Amino acid sequence: MESVSESIANQEALSYLRNAAQNSVLAHAHILIGPQNSRQINLLEDFLSTFMPSQSLHHPDINTLTPEGDVISIDAVRKARSWLCMTPIAADKKVLIINRASNMNTESQNALLKILEEPAKNTYLFLLASHRKQLLPTVYSRSVPLYCASVQTGRQKTDASHLIHSLLSADSASERMRLWLSASIPKEEMRTWLFEALPKLREELAVQKKSALAEAVRNLIQSLAHPLGQNWPLVSERLIISL
Repeated sequence: MESVSESIANQEALSYLRNAAQNSVLAHAHILIGPQNSRQINLLEDFLSTFMPSQSLHHPDINTLTPEGDVISIDAVRKARSWLCMTPIAADKKVLIINRASNMNTESQNALLKILEEPAKNTYLFLLASHRKQLLPTVYSRSVPLYCASVQTGRQKTDASHLIHSLLSADSASERMRLWLSASIPKEEMRTWLFEALPKLREELAVQKKSALAEAVRNLIQSLAHPLGQNWPLVSERLIISL
């Protein structure tokens, strides 16, 4: 299995968590945002192996919520809140992980808000989601977002549609650039990637109707229509910045 550190974005997220913990400034709640193959759980295992006295997530003071069927119920969130308020058993802190946090409905997320607004002492939450828009703004605003990128093997190819989706979800140009660099698309494949990304960009443009996005799409179409002499890495970077 590849190490999570092989993804630049994931390594940055891991370093951030470790530095924050070492300096006693770790936030109460974090959201790890990324596609399913970003190995968010692996990243957490790497972090918790030093943050908690355990080499795995199987620890009495670590609790993981996962969907029952397709939903994380309000009862499950309430039970997790009660669990967080209990005294730790083997450590001096408790950790709650909510896997596939997008499977919480509105009621469940509102119940989670009570945990975020009134956190018990020495408790830490980690929400795993593929997109920030899957969470209520009130939940998102009370958590620290960390972006995780796809971890690929040599035989895998970057999914243009999913990467564009992640880039458009990022909060800033610097976040977009980190995601782009972590994708590590070879220069010889960039033109093909841009061709594949164009339909997703047009789809987003139909929804968002932003002038900057419209300009980015026009410039991309112009570049693809006149490929001779194009510097595709530069075309790609200009696209990422303009999103």
